[in-house]
Amino acid sequence: MNPLIAVSVLGGVLAVESRSSIALMISQPICAGWIMGSVLGEAADGFMAGALFQMMFLGMVTLRGGRKPDLVLGGVTASCLYVMARLELGGDPAAGGIALVCSLLFGLAVAVFGDLYYSRWERKTWRLSRLALKFVARGDVWMGEVLFASTLLFHFLFGFVVLCGIIYSGHHMISFLIETVNADVGSPELLFSLIPFIGIASLVKLHFVRSRVVWFCAGFLSVFVFFLSRG
Repeated sequence: MNPLIAVSVLGGVLAVESRSSIALMISQPICAGWIMGSVLGEAADGFMAGALFQMMFLGMVTLRGGRKPDLVLGGVTASCLYVMARLELGGDPAAGGIALVCSLLFGLAVAVFGDLYYSRWERKTWRLSRLALKFVARGDVWMGEVLFASTLLFHFLFGFVVLCGIIYSGHHMISFLIETVNADVGSPELLFSLIPFIGIASLVKLHFVRSRVVWFCAGFLSVFVFFLSRG
């Protein structure tokens, strides 16, 4: 099977898992990244991109029905684009840095787009749910189940179409960017030099939102362990 179709189908399945009551948590970026990397033959690269994407949202807590980005599609996008770029680059560490940055940016864009789209979609699903409940109340349970299942089909199709389009176009855009821009600018060391600034920004945010102390500590320990393992 074509790798693009394979990851898009699997991404659609993960979108269903995240939006349904299954709740296995395998759709989270750190798990989905490893899965996508394994499908593409580079599990370690997929896991790294997924883990970095996950760490960017460790301090995010949604309360009182607050909105949240679509981490599933965003994480899958970041992981797939990075793995595909690395395979095309042939392991060049200098160009790999800019490929990782671009992949994460594409993932963030998809996550924001998914949030905006679902915020509109969820305003209209109540009509479908109300219709399904009417069928169930009249004893037509089968029709009610079909209507509820149709929402899962929508999640799958939405994930498949978005991933198929963004991965195809994003992969070519990253390749073009690496070929036309000096790849040394995007070396991995650039990412590591940004971590102190990210930490300072996190401390400032923590000062105003004290309920995120646990998430901040978890993120700090994760990064600390990551750098110990590198040494």
